[in-house]
Amino acid sequence: MADFTEARERHRRAAEAFRWELPERFNFGRDVVDRYAREPRRPALLWRNAAGAERRLDYGAVARASNRVAHLLRSRGLAPGDPILVMLPRVPEWHIAMVGALKAGVLVIPCATMLRPKDIAYRALHSGARALLVSAEQGPVVGAVREQLAGVRHFFTITEDEGDPIPP
Repeated sequence: MADFTEARERHRRAAEAFRWELPERFNFGRDVVDRYAREPRRPALLWRNAAGAERRLDYGAVARASNRVAHLLRSRGLAPGDPILVMLPRVPEWHIAMVGALKAGVLVIPCATMLRPKDIAYRALHSGARALLVSAEQGPVVGAVREQLAGVRHFFTITEDEGDPIPP
């Protein structure tokens, strides 16, 4: 019993002494993805679909593609803190869109692709979304409520690509 009590006391002291070391500023896209992209062939993402098709992306490809997303968002006037809805299926482009949006500093609101028009309208209106990033398959669902989304200035459609994701 003494070993348990001693171990518990050591744990309590360690927990009390623990302090998070948080940087003043942190951006996952720049501080992680771009840092690892210094070794551009370093593996970043392995994706497989239900049929067994596979895609492998290295950090160089993820950095390039996410930079294109960030540039696109900024070039359309989206500013840090602007909310955007990201509604993509579970494909590599989802990760790239998220990293690119983080690099641009926008507030990302991830959404499931199963949302219906009324759900999209609700989320866009209540979040104050300035843009939507959706898959081609979601285009008609978003189109059904597009006129109701007066605050949304930009609608982006992202497609899967077997080569470099999110081509220029």
